[in-house]
Amino acid sequence: MEKLYGYIYVITHNNEPHLKFGKTASPNPLTRVYQYKTGASAAWNIELLIRVPIDKLDFHDNGIKRMLEEFNVKDGGGTEFYEMSVEGLSVFKSVFLYHKPPTIGPLVTYIPKFNCWKSP
Repeated sequence: MEKLYGYIYVITHNNEPHLKFGKTASPNPLTRVYQYKTGASAAWNIELLIRVPIDKLDFHDNGIKRMLEEFNVKDGGGTEFYEMSVEGLSVFKSVFLYHKPPTIGPLVTYIPKFNCWKSP
């Protein structure tokens, strides 16, 4: 049986000062990101995309939220917006992906070509 994957993504917006973390079980993560352009005055940019086995998507999404809790924007941001720069995201990526805790596992992978894809 073929392994199914979901994605954890981080997107930015020219008019939004915070990074938005999200997840999608869609086989094409751009489908979810494009949904955000409705009513937006500028395009959302994908800054980070991590492929995760779908059966571990919630586990890793919740783990990331715990790791970054101190950066979470509490005023109306829910659990999706974080006060972090794109440079800070790079540090997070290094810790999360390259110094993987044993619970992450080898099937969690960074998708590098998405870091420069822009929504239409």
